[in-house]
Amino acid sequence: MSRPTWAVELSAADGESARALRLAPGIEARFTEDRSRLWLRGADLDVDSFRLVRKLPCLRRFTLLEDGRGIIEGKTVPSITLSGSGWVPLRHLSPLLPPTARPCGTAASTAQIRLTPGVSEARAEVLCLPFQTWFEYAIAAPAIRLAPLRFAVSEDGQAIIHGNPLPPLLGEFFTLNHSIATPAGWSLTPPVAPALLAERFQLNEGDILLFHTDETCELIDASGLAQASRSAVRETATALAAIDQ
Repeated sequence: MSRPTWAVELSAADGESARALRLAPGIEARFTEDRSRLWLRGADLDVDSFRLVRKLPCLRRFTLLEDGRGIIEGKTVPSITLSGSGWVPLRHLSPLLPPTARPCGTAASTAQIRLTPGVSEARAEVLCLPFQTWFEYAIAAPAIRLAPLRFAVSEDGQAIIHGNPLPPLLGEFFTLNHSIATPAGWSLTPPVAPALLAERFQLNEGDILLFHTDETCELIDASGLAQASRSAVRETATALAAIDQ
Protein backbone atom coordinates (compact mmCIF):
# COMPACT_ATOMS: atom_id res chain seq x y z
CA MET A 1 0.00 0.00 0.00
CA SER A 2 1.23 3.53 -0.76
CA ARG A 3 1.97 5.81 2.17
CA PRO A 4 -1.27 7.23 3.60
CA THR A 5 -1.71 10.91 2.78
CA TRP A 6 -5.10 11.60 4.38
CA ALA A 7 -7.24 10.49 7.31
CA VAL A 8 -10.74 11.16 8.60
CA GLU A 9 -12.39 10.61 11.96
CA LEU A 10 -16.01 9.51 12.27
CA SER A 11 -18.32 8.71 15.13
CA ALA A 12 -18.77 4.94 15.38
CA ALA A 13 -22.50 5.57 15.03
CA ASP A 14 -21.78 6.97 11.55
CA GLY A 15 -19.61 4.01 10.59
CA GLU A 16 -22.31 2.69 8.27
CA SER A 17 -21.58 5.60 5.93
CA ALA A 18 -18.13 4.13 5.25
CA ARG A 19 -19.58 1.02 3.62
CA ALA A 20 -19.76 2.87 0.29
CA LEU A 21 -15.94 2.86 0.29
CA ARG A 22 -15.42 -0.78 1.19
CA LEU A 23 -14.28 -1.74 -2.34
CA ALA A 24 -12.07 1.32 -2.88
CA PRO A 25 -8.42 0.15 -2.94
CA GLY A 26 -5.93 1.19 -0.29
CA ILE A 27 -8.28 2.46 2.44
CA GLU A 28 -7.52 1.25 5.97
CA ALA A 29 -9.65 1.54 9.12
CA ARG A 30 -9.50 1.06 12.85
CA PHE A 31 -11.71 1.74 15.84
CA THR A 32 -10.50 3.70 18.85
CA GLU A 33 -9.94 1.68 22.01
CA ASP A 34 -13.32 2.64 23.45
CA ARG A 35 -15.04 1.90 20.10
CA SER A 36 -16.57 5.39 20.04
CA ARG A 37 -14.68 6.56 16.93
CA LEU A 38 -13.80 5.07 13.57
CA TRP A 39 -10.68 6.24 11.70
CA LEU A 40 -10.09 5.86 7.97
CA ARG A 41 -6.85 6.60 6.14
CA GLY A 42 -5.53 6.12 2.63
CA ALA A 43 -3.38 7.37 -0.22
CA ASP A 44 -4.41 9.17 -3.41
CA LEU A 45 -8.00 8.44 -4.47
CA ASP A 46 -9.71 8.25 -7.81
CA VAL A 47 -12.38 10.87 -8.50
CA ASP A 48 -15.35 8.74 -7.42
CA SER A 49 -13.71 7.60 -4.16
CA PHE A 50 -12.61 11.17 -3.41
CA ARG A 51 -16.21 12.36 -3.72
CA LEU A 52 -17.42 9.59 -1.42
CA VAL A 53 -14.83 10.50 1.23
CA ARG A 54 -15.84 14.16 1.06
CA LYS A 55 -19.47 13.17 1.65
CA LEU A 56 -18.69 11.28 4.87
CA PRO A 57 -20.08 12.87 8.07
CA CYS A 58 -16.57 13.37 9.43
CA LEU A 59 -15.77 14.83 12.83
CA ARG A 60 -12.32 15.86 11.59
CA ARG A 61 -10.24 15.57 8.40
CA PHE A 62 -6.44 15.41 8.26
CA THR A 63 -3.53 15.60 5.84
CA LEU A 64 -0.89 13.02 6.85
CA LEU A 65 2.83 13.68 6.82
CA GLU A 66 5.48 11.03 6.12
CA ASP A 67 6.02 10.38 9.85
CA GLY A 68 2.31 9.69 10.43
CA ARG A 69 1.50 13.03 12.04
CA GLY A 70 -1.74 14.63 10.93
CA ILE A 71 -2.60 18.24 10.18
CA ILE A 72 -6.28 19.00 10.68
CA GLU A 73 -8.03 20.52 7.68
CA GLY A 74 -7.66 24.31 7.72
CA LYS A 75 -4.64 24.28 10.07
CA THR A 76 -0.87 24.26 9.45
CA VAL A 77 0.56 22.54 12.54
CA PRO A 78 0.37 18.74 13.15
CA SER A 79 -1.89 17.89 16.09
CA ILE A 80 -2.13 14.10 16.10
CA THR A 81 -0.17 10.96 15.20
CA LEU A 82 -1.93 8.15 13.34
CA SER A 83 0.84 5.58 12.94
CA GLY A 84 0.90 2.35 14.94
CA SER A 85 -0.91 -0.99 14.75
CA GLY A 86 -4.56 -1.97 14.54
CA TRP A 87 -5.18 -0.79 10.97
CA VAL A 88 -6.95 -3.25 8.67
CA PRO A 89 -8.26 -2.90 5.11
CA LEU A 90 -11.72 -1.33 5.22
CA ARG A 91 -13.16 -4.19 3.17
CA HIS A 92 -12.20 -6.52 6.06
CA LEU A 93 -13.68 -4.26 8.69
CA SER A 94 -16.93 -3.63 6.81
CA PRO A 95 -18.75 -6.77 8.07
CA LEU A 96 -17.83 -5.69 11.62
CA LEU A 97 -19.37 -2.23 11.54
CA PRO A 98 -22.12 -2.16 14.18
CA PRO A 99 -25.61 -2.84 12.86
CA THR A 100 -28.15 -0.12 13.57
CA ALA A 101 -30.22 -0.87 16.67
CA ARG A 102 -33.55 0.84 17.20
CA PRO A 103 -36.73 0.35 19.27
CA CYS A 104 -39.05 -1.99 17.47
CA GLY A 105 -41.91 0.46 17.82
CA THR A 106 -40.38 3.21 15.72
CA ALA A 107 -42.08 2.04 12.55
CA ALA A 108 -45.51 1.47 14.08
CA SER A 109 -47.95 4.31 13.72
CA THR A 110 -50.35 3.42 16.54
CA ALA A 111 -48.89 0.75 18.81
CA GLN A 112 -45.65 -0.70 20.09
CA ILE A 113 -44.74 -3.81 18.13
CA ARG A 114 -44.05 -6.80 20.37
CA LEU A 115 -43.27 -10.47 19.96
CA THR A 116 -45.54 -13.13 21.39
CA PRO A 117 -45.24 -16.92 21.20
CA GLY A 118 -46.90 -18.18 18.05
CA VAL A 119 -46.86 -20.91 15.44
CA SER A 120 -45.02 -20.52 12.16
CA GLU A 121 -44.45 -23.15 9.51
CA ALA A 122 -41.96 -20.99 7.61
CA ARG A 123 -38.43 -22.30 7.26
CA ALA A 124 -35.75 -20.45 9.22
CA GLU A 125 -33.45 -18.39 7.00
CA VAL A 126 -31.45 -16.40 9.58
CA LEU A 127 -29.23 -17.73 12.37
CA CYS A 128 -27.55 -15.78 15.18
CA LEU A 129 -24.68 -17.42 17.04
CA PRO A 130 -21.19 -16.68 18.42
CA PHE A 131 -18.68 -15.89 15.67
CA GLN A 132 -16.27 -18.53 16.99
CA THR A 133 -18.89 -21.23 16.43
CA TRP A 134 -19.49 -19.99 12.88
CA PHE A 135 -15.73 -19.73 12.24
CA GLU A 136 -15.02 -23.31 13.28
CA TYR A 137 -17.82 -24.57 11.04
CA ALA A 138 -17.01 -22.40 8.02
CA ILE A 139 -13.29 -23.15 7.75
CA ALA A 140 -14.06 -26.88 7.56
CA ALA A 141 -17.29 -26.81 5.55
CA PRO A 142 -17.35 -27.67 1.82
CA ALA A 143 -17.63 -24.68 -0.47
CA ILE A 144 -21.01 -25.95 -1.72
CA ARG A 145 -22.45 -25.57 1.82
CA LEU A 146 -21.17 -21.98 2.13
CA ALA A 147 -22.22 -20.80 -1.35
CA PRO A 148 -25.86 -19.95 -0.45
CA LEU A 149 -24.91 -18.12 2.76
CA ARG A 150 -24.11 -14.50 3.66
CA PHE A 151 -22.86 -13.33 7.04
CA ALA A 152 -22.13 -10.30 9.19
CA VAL A 153 -20.45 -9.94 12.57
CA SER A 154 -21.23 -7.43 15.30
CA GLU A 155 -18.66 -5.75 17.55
CA ASP A 156 -19.56 -8.06 20.43
CA GLY A 157 -18.59 -11.14 18.42
CA GLN A 158 -22.04 -12.35 17.38
CA ALA A 159 -22.45 -13.66 13.84
CA ILE A 160 -25.60 -13.34 11.75
CA ILE A 161 -25.98 -15.94 9.00
CA HIS A 162 -28.53 -15.62 6.21
CA GLY A 163 -29.37 -18.22 3.59
CA ASN A 164 -30.93 -21.56 2.84
CA PRO A 165 -30.12 -24.15 4.00
CA LEU A 166 -28.64 -22.81 7.21
CA PRO A 167 -25.76 -24.69 8.86
CA PRO A 168 -26.72 -27.28 11.51
CA LEU A 169 -25.37 -25.25 14.44
CA LEU A 170 -26.74 -24.24 17.83
CA GLY A 171 -28.01 -20.67 17.91
CA GLU A 172 -31.14 -18.54 17.59
CA PHE A 173 -33.10 -19.17 14.40
CA PHE A 174 -35.31 -16.58 12.68
CA THR A 175 -37.90 -16.84 9.95
CA LEU A 176 -37.74 -14.20 7.21
CA ASN A 177 -40.58 -12.55 5.30
CA HIS A 178 -40.09 -9.43 3.15
CA SER A 179 -36.81 -8.61 4.98
CA ILE A 180 -38.52 -8.90 8.40
CA ALA A 181 -36.94 -11.58 10.61
CA THR A 182 -38.69 -12.87 13.73
CA PRO A 183 -37.48 -15.60 16.13
CA ALA A 184 -38.76 -19.03 15.17
CA GLY A 185 -41.92 -19.76 17.16
CA TRP A 186 -42.75 -16.08 17.72
CA SER A 187 -45.12 -13.66 15.99
CA LEU A 188 -45.48 -9.90 15.80
CA THR A 189 -48.23 -8.31 17.89
CA PRO A 190 -50.30 -6.52 16.77
CA PRO A 191 -50.22 -8.42 13.46
CA VAL A 192 -48.46 -6.34 10.82
CA ALA A 193 -47.96 -7.34 7.19
CA PRO A 194 -44.18 -7.79 6.75
CA ALA A 195 -44.27 -6.00 3.40
CA LEU A 196 -45.91 -2.96 5.03
CA LEU A 197 -43.43 -3.04 7.90
CA ALA A 198 -40.51 -3.19 5.46
CA GLU A 199 -41.92 -0.16 3.66
CA ARG A 200 -42.32 1.77 6.91
CA PHE A 201 -38.71 1.02 7.89
CA GLN A 202 -37.61 1.97 4.34
CA LEU A 203 -35.77 -1.32 3.91
CA ASN A 204 -33.85 -1.93 0.70
CA GLU A 205 -33.58 -5.25 -1.10
CA GLY A 206 -31.30 -7.56 0.85
CA ASP A 207 -31.63 -5.67 4.16
CA ILE A 208 -32.70 -7.67 7.21
CA LEU A 209 -34.61 -6.25 10.17
CA LEU A 210 -34.20 -8.62 13.14
CA PHE A 211 -36.84 -8.47 15.86
CA HIS A 212 -35.67 -9.67 19.27
CA THR A 213 -37.74 -10.90 22.20
CA ASP A 214 -36.44 -8.03 24.37
CA GLU A 215 -38.50 -5.64 22.18
CA THR A 216 -35.55 -4.23 20.28
CA CYS A 217 -34.61 -4.83 16.69
CA GLU A 218 -31.46 -4.69 14.59
CA LEU A 219 -31.10 -3.47 11.04
CA ILE A 220 -28.49 -5.37 9.04
CA ASP A 221 -27.72 -3.44 5.88
CA ALA A 222 -27.43 -5.58 2.75
CA SER A 223 -23.98 -4.14 2.02
CA GLY A 224 -22.77 -5.39 5.40
CA LEU A 225 -23.54 -9.04 4.61
CA ALA A 226 -20.51 -10.74 3.08
CA GLN A 227 -20.62 -13.79 0.84
CA ALA A 228 -19.66 -16.77 2.99
CA SER A 229 -16.37 -18.43 2.11
CA ARG A 230 -13.40 -19.80 4.01
CA SER A 231 -11.26 -16.83 3.05
CA ALA A 232 -13.93 -14.29 4.04
CA VAL A 233 -14.38 -15.92 7.44
CA ARG A 234 -10.62 -16.04 8.03
CA GLU A 235 -10.27 -12.37 7.05
CA THR A 236 -13.08 -11.45 9.42
CA ALA A 237 -11.36 -13.34 12.25
CA THR A 238 -8.16 -11.41 11.50
CA ALA A 239 -10.04 -8.11 11.60
CA LEU A 240 -11.70 -9.03 14.91
CA ALA A 241 -8.32 -9.90 16.41
CA ALA A 242 -6.91 -6.56 15.24
CA ILE A 243 -9.77 -4.65 16.86
CA ASP A 244 -9.25 -6.49 20.17
CA GLN A 245 -5.55 -5.56 20.33
